[in-house]
Amino acid sequence: MSSQQDIPVPVALNLSPSVFAQLQQTIGAHKAESGGMLGGNRTTGEVTAFHFDDTALEQSAATYTPNHTLLTRVLKEEWKPNKIDLLGFIHSHPPSYNHPSPWDRQYAGTILESMDLPYLLLPIIRTAVDAGAFALFPYVASRENDGVVIAKQALVVGGRPVVYEQRDLRPEEADTLPADLLPWKMVAALDLAALIIGVGITGAHLVRELRQFKHRQEDE
Repeated sequence: MSSQQDIPVPVALNLSPSVFAQLQQTIGAHKAESGGMLGGNRTTGEVTAFHFDDTALEQSAATYTPNHTLLTRVLKEEWKPNKIDLLGFIHSHPPSYNHPSPWDRQYAGTILESMDLPYLLLPIIRTAVDAGAFALFPYVASRENDGVVIAKQALVVGGRPVVYEQRDLRPEEADTLPADLLPWKMVAALDLAALIIGVGITGAHLVRELRQFKHRQEDE
């Protein structure tokens, strides 16, 4: 079997209109932090499916612990039969933090390596509840040498480009971020089995289940 690493990293986040609408109506209509999974065609990078994690185990302005049991069930029972690939995870940040955090980079590296994926979509949403208007900022993570590279993408919805104004944190703002503001927070332990990804995607349980799910697909 050829390696998925031959698949190019998409330069644009291509969303179907229905997925874009779902993002506005779910994540965009809740205070940060909330999130879900993006699915579609890994080769083309087109996102045609979204699952909102509306049964997250914990949610607050700075924490989001997803329901890993539900997410893996969706992958196995709903997406796989319909040939929908897991493309990435999307979540919201507070209004002044419109890009992936260091913890996002870490969990992305863990998922990319454990599942041998060519890339992982990591879009960030600024919610209408927090900022007064919805905005989506596309990013994609990929492996390069021994590290993880996170790149900005263009946003395309139904074949049409969409641009939102992005204001990054000023240095003085970054210095005053609360210590517990860890979007999709990760607490690293000695090895992957002890890794706990708290705020954002899941814990070691989901990483393990995702790897097992991928292996079952390869064996079929």
